[in-house]
Amino acid sequence: DVIDGNMTECYSGEWKNDKRCGYGICSRSDGLKYIGEWFNNKKNGYGQTIFPEGSVEEGKYKNNILVAGEFFKSSIFAMRAGRLREQIDSAVSEAAKASQIAIQKTEVAMNR
Repeated sequence: DVIDGNMTECYSGEWKNDKRCGYGICSRSDGLKYIGEWFNNKKNGYGQTIFPEGSVEEGKYKNNILVAGEFFKSSIFAMRAGRLREQIDSAVSEAAKASQIAIQKTEVAMNR
């Protein structure tokens, strides 16, 4: 993703070797949000991208590219059954948990 100098990005989640790795949530000041799996600072694994206008892209990512999944013009979409849906839901749930843990750790560190 291209980020200009005026944009800010906030990530809360798991890290490895100073890179986003594992589950996490990334929100940008332009309204773009990614919730899911990361590897080596890139979307990698299952997740969901929510665009500023409300459209949603979700599925399996590899090196920031959606390789299996769907794009919806609205955040209100029909829930599909099946393994892909389960994997996406699991990744989104784990990312939310990892984000909360990261926020709690930050709060503890700031209160020291």
